[in-house]
Amino acid sequence: MTDNQSDFSNRGNGLDRRQKNIIMIAVLAVVVAVLIIVAIFGITKLIKNRNNANVTPVATPTPVETVKLTPTTPPAFTPTVTPTAAPTATPAVTEKQTPTPEVKATATPTPTVAPTKAPTATPTTAPVNNKITADQGYKILCSYSKESLSIAKNVTEYKASYDSSTTLINGLNCYRYNLSETVDGKVRNRGEFYISDDGKSCFVEDIETGTFVPLPQG
Repeated sequence: MTDNQSDFSNRGNGLDRRQKNIIMIAVLAVVVAVLIIVAIFGITKLIKNRNNANVTPVATPTPVETVKLTPTTPPAFTPTVTPTAAPTATPAVTEKQTPTPEVKATATPTPTVAPTKAPTATPTTAPVNNKITADQGYKILCSYSKESLSIAKNVTEYKASYDSSTTLINGLNCYRYNLSETVDGKVRNRGEFYISDDGKSCFVEDIETGTFVPLPQG
């Protein structure tokens, strides 16, 4: 009996050790599982906090209060009139004015066309200071023969162009007369002559020498 009890006792002790080991393993497994759960929960919370930190909060717009303005009427402006003293009349000073000398215009008058026929009437206006006018000079030119002037026709058969301007020739102021005629629809110049304003000389220009040659009257 003693040997059987000893074997049973040994078996019972062996069984207790196995149960204890199983219980310890179970406890360790539970602890490990709890630690894993706690770790997973902590990691999840950490990731959530990081995501929240990366999200930029959207500001909520503040409503703007609308203020209704009531127009106001400005007060009427009343101008202030300051009386001014009447100006004192200043006696007029009479100054002696010096008369301004008359200045004669030097504009060149428009050329006139001489008549086609020689005038027969005697000029009614006498030369002033022994000076003749351009019209009177034309009458003197008409008294020259075509031979003296070396032209094919008499002066009256040409169209004469002249004005009141003068050219200084040999110390004499002379009127210029241009004689022309129309041939086949074209104007042809037939001669250019100068009559001195004293009515005593007639000149023609020598184209080759550039000098003025006096012509005899005949």
